[in-house]
Amino acid sequence: MAAARSATTKLFKPIGLGTLAEVLALVTWNVSWPALIVQARLVTLGRQYEEAAADLGAAPWQVAYRVLWPLLRPAIFASAVLVFSGVIDDFVLVDLLSSNSGNTPMSVYIYSQQRGGNGGPALNALGTIMLVMSFVIAIIGYIGYRFLTRGERGNRIEALTTIAGEG
Repeated sequence: MAAARSATTKLFKPIGLGTLAEVLALVTWNVSWPALIVQARLVTLGRQYEEAAADLGAAPWQVAYRVLWPLLRPAIFASAVLVFSGVIDDFVLVDLLSSNSGNTPMSVYIYSQQRGGNGGPALNALGTIMLVMSFVIAIIGYIGYRFLTRGERGNRIEALTTIAGEG
């Protein structure tokens, strides 16, 4: 009689369930937000800043570091806040890829402790704290984005037509 093999579920061959699988899934799921936001910012900037810096003798790394980085910082900040507020409450990916390890994410813990619709006042308070924290992070992100882009409030219709490819 053959010995029973222990079956383990894996995300990929070398990666089993647990923290690494959760991180990979969340990064894969949320990488589109920064890509879209930074791409939209690059489209609204145009190439004139890069060309002007190159005409003044800046090397490619200087153009990226001294010209593009300060102009892209608001978009990177806004996308980081958006991704963080999405990841903090993401339940489905984390629940599907978590193992029975000791580091259970908060959203999975709250869900698993609900019995009969009420997990008690401590879980209700914890859920409320997570919700309020998401709102606070979103508000901080909005204020930070407005602060980082002060003085850039130009013609918004022109920016939208540029993004749409009509300009």
